[in-house]
Amino acid sequence: MIIAPATFITRLKPGQEGLGADKDLALEASLRSFMNTLQQPLHVRKFNNKYRRSMSFVLELINSYLSGFVNYCPPTAGFGIWLNFHKPVLKERVESILP
Repeated sequence: MIIAPATFITRLKPGQEGLGADKDLALEASLRSFMNTLQQPLHVRKFNNKYRRSMSFVLELINSYLSGFVNYCPPTAGFGIWLNFHKPVLKERVESILP
């Protein structure tokens, strides 16, 4: 999670796009097609299912605790979620709830 001023996050966007966050739809479709076939080994399917359950859990937490405070787009791949807070958040407040 990145908590920073909007100007800093704006400067990160080109890097985010460089990492593929702009979505290569053809590549995603090919990967999805491969992942849905029996060509992948059983352990890969198990890992993929575990990832989906974990991501669903994280998205449920965001929806439960941050609804109305943030906008986000669920990732189609990977485990990075870019949150955009509606209002500035004090660093101290965030640190007080982190383990």
